[in-house]
Order: sequence, then C-alpha cells, then structure tokens
Amino acid sequence: MGSLVLLAAAWMLQSCESTPEALNLDAQDTAVVGASEQQLTLVPEIYQLTQRETSKGSGMWQLNMRIKLNCGSQPLDVTTTPTLDLLDETGSSVCTLKLGENAMDTKSQKDFEAFAQKTDNTEQTFAFYLNVTSAEEVASLMKQVKDFQLYVGNPTDAADNAGTATASATDTATAPTGIEAILPSNLQGKVEVVSVDGVNVDEDAYPQISVTFKLLQTVNTAPLASQYGQLWIVGVAQDASGRDVSELLPSYKQWRSGDSDGSEFKQFLEDAPGNTITLYFTGDNGLDPLENDADKIDAAKQRVSAAAEKVAKFRLKVVND
Repeated sequence: MGSLVLLAAAWMLQSCESTPEALNLDAQDTAVVGASEQQLTLVPEIYQLTQRETSKGSGMWQLNMRIKLNCGSQPLDVTTTPTLDLLDETGSSVCTLKLGENAMDTKSQKDFEAFAQKTDNTEQTFAFYLNVTSAEEVASLMKQVKDFQLYVGNPTDAADNAGTATASATDTATAPTGIEAILPSNLQGKVEVVSVDGVNVDEDAYPQISVTFKLLQTVNTAPLASQYGQLWIVGVAQDASGRDVSELLPSYKQWRSGDSDGSEFKQFLEDAPGNTITLYFTGDNGLDPLENDADKIDAAKQRVSAAAEKVAKFRLKVVND
C-alpha cells in the first residue's frame, strides 16, 4: 500500500495537560488487516483524529477518526463490524474505535456491508468512534497515539489473495473454536499465529487461552524491549465486536503468560525463522487468589464459563513494563 501521510491542524487544550484536540499522524505503515489490496484499501489523503466532549459537562468524550475506504476488484465478505486500532510508537494498541457513533448505530454497519459488496473502486467515508469517561483519559490516549490499523473482513479473505495482500494470513489465525488471535502491527510479517485454543477453565476457575506462534523472520528486539532488555507479549479477550470481555479481564488489564521474567518470548523472537513457541495466557476469575472455598470456586467456574462463550478475539500486544 502506498504511504499514507496524515496531516491535521494541532490545537492545544487550555489545561495543565496541554493535550492536542487533533493529531498529526505518520501512518506510512498503516494497512487494512483481514482484506487484500484487491478488496479494500485506505485512500491516501488527509485524515484527522479529533476529540470533543459530546455535551458540556457530560463527562463523555469522543475520539473520531474518519477513514475513506476504497473497495477494489473483489467483494469483501464482512462478518464482523470493522474496528480501528490506535497504536503507540511501538505499534502496540492504545485503544480500539468502533464503526458508527455507538453500539446502536446499525445504519453505519449496514452501509458498510453494502459498500463491501461493490467492485467498482467506489470510495466512501466512514467514521469510527470511542467514548471515554474523562478528560484525563482522553489526555492519556491522545498523547500516546502515533499510528492506526484497520481490521475488517475475514482473515481468510487475505489468505486467498496472499500475492497482493496488504495483510496476509500471517496477521491473524482462526482456530476451529472461532477465536481469532490478532497480532500487533510490529510483529506482523515477522511472526505467524499457527493455532489458537478455545478458552479453557482450569480447576481453580481461571480462564486460559493457548496460542502457538511461528517465527517467520528474526526480530530485532532492541526497539521493543525496556532499558533492562525485557519484553512480554500479553493479550485481551474480546467479543466479536472488539469489546473487552471485562468479566475475564484482570485488574492490570491484560492476560499474561507464564513468561514472568520476559525472557521466553524475547528469545523466541531472536531465534532462527521456523521456530515455534506455545504460550498459555491466563485471565481473571473474580476470586481472591487465596480463595479455597469449594462452593465459591464452583460458582466462579460457571460464571467464567459463561463469560468465555463471548470470546471471539484475542488481541495481542508487546509490552516492556
């Protein structure tokens, strides 16, 4: 895909945060994940990420990024609502925006479904939104965002057109369970997800997802690691619309693996292409870690199992703290 240079005027909020209301973004590596260039591309033009309070004093803020899409020579099979990931300077996800103003905005979704069936290079603009609850949260988000990534369609769509794909089957993998593991942009093309297990609930009621990775090319981990040379890969279980399944999300907001010192996955990235690694990511069960009451554990198992049925995606990112 051609380079995308996103230009926007930058105004500053009159606050101690000095947070921009609009951002200049360098999106040279931005791609559509889940579709090939023959199906969908982002039109190189001016894009703008802006923030505004939905109503004075409401406490609700809105991040709005308008994306102009270009449907190509093949129709796109759309089974899930498109999402837009805002990324930080390492390529890790900061937050996810949804198509349309809110969950009830079915018109935007229907408009996109109709657009995705066109094969005449039609261009159409769609808006993606994220509602957050405080100016402080908006300030934090706007300071971190450096790039974006669009997720749309089915992973198999890109796989069928691998020769011209913007994002190929190495970007995502769908297990027989239907769970889709989504790699962060800084690992796409370098690491492949070869299998994803469904959510397993262990004897202590903890939910667990295992993911097997294959190395496609050796990764320079220096830009990804902390000053102490550490990095981890973590995940978040989400439903089909890209919403976090909060019932299974630990207080530290990520599912972690047993790679406690950050050396296992880092070594995998530095190894020879072709090597594989399987990591087991654990979520939360809502219990005190020292809970040993059998009835409470059994109740938690039922609660966690019910929440696990919502899981359709497992969004991964690399962190270094």
